[in-house]
Amino acid sequence: LRLERGQPLVFMNLDALRDQVEGVGWVSEARVVRLLPNTLVIEVSERRPTAVWQLEGETRVVDANGTVIPGAEPGRFAELPLLVGAGANQAASELIPLVQRWPRLRDRLDAAVWVDGRRWNLLLRDGSVIQLPAEGLDQAFVQLEAMDQAERLLDLGFARVDMRVAGNVAIEPRGAA
Repeated sequence: LRLERGQPLVFMNLDALRDQVEGVGWVSEARVVRLLPNTLVIEVSERRPTAVWQLEGETRVVDANGTVIPGAEPGRFAELPLLVGAGANQAASELIPLVQRWPRLRDRLDAAVWVDGRRWNLLLRDGSVIQLPAEGLDQAFVQLEAMDQAERLLDLGFARVDMRVAGNVAIEPRGAA
């Protein structure tokens, strides 16, 4: 902020100072308060990395709102989910909390691909694909988790689980399974 000790607080433009602090990549929100006679309080809310977003071969770190965090190096956040596709960063606000609530899926998830700007394909580390519906994502997760609890679905090594049509689930086995 280039402030100097002894600088008169009365003449400081607090809105301009706030805008300057919010211009720092990791800052999501700032509050600047003047306490006369000689104190300036700056409160900062930091952006929390939520996912790594890949688009056209470039990766960026995004927060829960899908906002890119400038200066964040994607390589330092390998533990975060990978989102792929145009608009995936914005659409992830519904998907990420559902994945985080289910550790068995979260630990197997390699990437979430945003398909046609309307639905997700989940790519698992073993090469399996889960095709989720465009609507009713939370219900699909409940159904998928119930199948996993009953049949240990995630351990079966399937090629594909197609849940795109509500109420219908098609499972394609891998190879000769």
